[in-house]
Amino acid sequence: MQPKPLGFTLLTNLEYNFLFNEGGDNLVSFFATLRFHKKGAVIKKIGKKGVTATISAATGLSRTAIERYLSKLLDFGLVVLHKNGNVAVKGRKWTYRHLPKQRKLKLLPMLIYSKFTDTKMSSRYIRVHSNLKSQIPQIVKRTERIKLLEELTSGSTKKLSDLKRAKQLEKDGLTVADLAESRLNSTLSNLGFDKLIRPSENKNTKSAGNYHKSKMLGSNLINQKRVIELKYPGIQNKKFAKEMSEDDDFKGGAFVTSKGICVESSPHISISSLTPLSRFKKKAS
Repeated sequence: MQPKPLGFTLLTNLEYNFLFNEGGDNLVSFFATLRFHKKGAVIKKIGKKGVTATISAATGLSRTAIERYLSKLLDFGLVVLHKNGNVAVKGRKWTYRHLPKQRKLKLLPMLIYSKFTDTKMSSRYIRVHSNLKSQIPQIVKRTERIKLLEELTSGSTKKLSDLKRAKQLEKDGLTVADLAESRLNSTLSNLGFDKLIRPSENKNTKSAGNYHKSKMLGSNLINQKRVIELKYPGIQNKKFAKEMSEDDDFKGGAFVTSKGICVESSPHISISSLTPLSRFKKKAS
């Protein structure tokens, strides 16, 4: 069943990068959960409960997680324990003054779930989202260039500026065929997924990447569309298709259909618009 977020909080990129470098997705998710559940500036003490019990009751975090990650946040000054038993969680103004600076400050919405493992998936999604978003400018650029060259070839260019750009592209040796060979949609292979999720891992695998991708697909954080091309029409040689797929230099998978040999490349991966953040309760302070 698709996990349902409780809401979201906002982290700055300097908070996210600092916490990720110090403790990975676990520490990012732990801090984000505390920030989401705090009332005002603090998580208030509950009755005669101690710090661990108070945090657990307020956030749903396990005692094990609290005992493992709270000490790090205390050392960094991101969390402060008051004498009255309240737990103060620092806001973005404090972190901006005290954490290592970034060239450009950004706000990163992070979904918070009742299960800590689902919140960790939300932390991982931030890196996947960034990767997919970074591909868009190049995709738009290639698409525009193809249009300019096609209009030049057909003689349908309407603007003088477009005509000059198209002739320059032609002079630089670019062709529609060359540009069309590049992907015109965002993609991320299973191995690429694992490298984003576990950047410090020495042996990233396709199976681990596929696992994390499936989790995000199941949570409607991303969408996936298969990319299949009929490469050899009329040819139905299964042995040839198998050899193609097993070739280390061949990117994709080949298989035989009634129409011929088809090649499936990395799927089109896009950011989902089915779960807009505006639907959720905002806890951003």
